Amino acid sequence: MTVEEFLAWAEIQPGESRYELIDGIPVRLMAPEAARHVDAKARIWLLMSRAIRSAALPCRAFVDGIGVRTDKRGYRIPDVTVTCGTVDDGSAIVEDPIVLVEVVSPGSTRRDAGDKLLDYFRIGSLVHYLIVYPDAGRIVHHRREPGAETIETRILAEGNVVLDPPGFSVAVPALLGQEQIPI
Repeated sequence: MTVEEFLAWAEIQPGESRYELIDGIPVRLMAPEAARHVDAKARIWLLMSRAIRSAALPCRAFVDGIGVRTDKRGYRIPDVTVTCGTVDDGSAIVEDPIVLVEVVSPGSTRRDAGDKLLDYFRIGSLVHYLIVYPDAGRIVHHRREPGAETIETRILAEGNVVLDPPGFSVAVPALLGQEQIPI
């Protein structure tokens, strides 16, 4: 299937199941998530949304649910997506993500660090891909200069993760849930 065919197909599927499109084949997403995984995604979205607003950037952060087109036969749903482009509120796709985030769960480590890394960096607009390991207290930050092929990787346990472009940063301990954040 193409992404367009997939989105039409996914809309008519019964129940609450969600799917991604990998190499043209619909793949059902994992079983329900643990509370700590859901909390981690929400915390990261909240911190990034606040940082975007604080920096007065024309960007939006989305938590789970909205997907990205990795190619004409690929559609993934990151845990957190940041775009500085226009997103139609009726759309299920962010066409030009600049930051993507995955929170590692026990069964997703290989997929997040392998297949998704390769898929996500097929997206021309993507600059930052963060893989968050809350239990290990680490964030793997993959960064590509706009228009470049080389990806730089850093492992962070403290300080700030700098996301420039688009021009904001977030404290690593806060992203990892090691600091309380006011709601």
